[in-house]
Amino acid sequence: MDDLIEFTLGAISKGQQFTPEIKTSSNFKNWISIEDEKRCIDCEENHGKIYPIEEKPKPKPPLHFFCRCVIKKMMAITAGTATINGTDGADWKLMFEGILPEYYVSLQEAANAGWR
Repeated sequence: MDDLIEFTLGAISKGQQFTPEIKTSSNFKNWISIEDEKRCIDCEENHGKIYPIEEKPKPKPPLHFFCRCVIKKMMAITAGTATINGTDGADWKLMFEGILPEYYVSLQEAANAGWR
């Protein structure tokens, strides 16, 4: 969510209006642990794992006494509101057409440009 806020502030600083529509996902949930020095290795390894909403994760929190992990529904940005380009954005194209917009570079083009 911090990346989204940072991007939104960057768009506003350039004079662009951008407010994505954020909602609770009805399809996915994820494992969340507190990222600090008190977190155990098992909690760290499970942090960020994504599950279909109907799946019952094994193991599931709490893993141990004092465990602070939870599994919550993920937050999702509605397709067509994730980019300034609206329905011309990659989110819309991928969701409804199954392709990236033509202005995206291919994997080969990125490799040819020196990206790894």
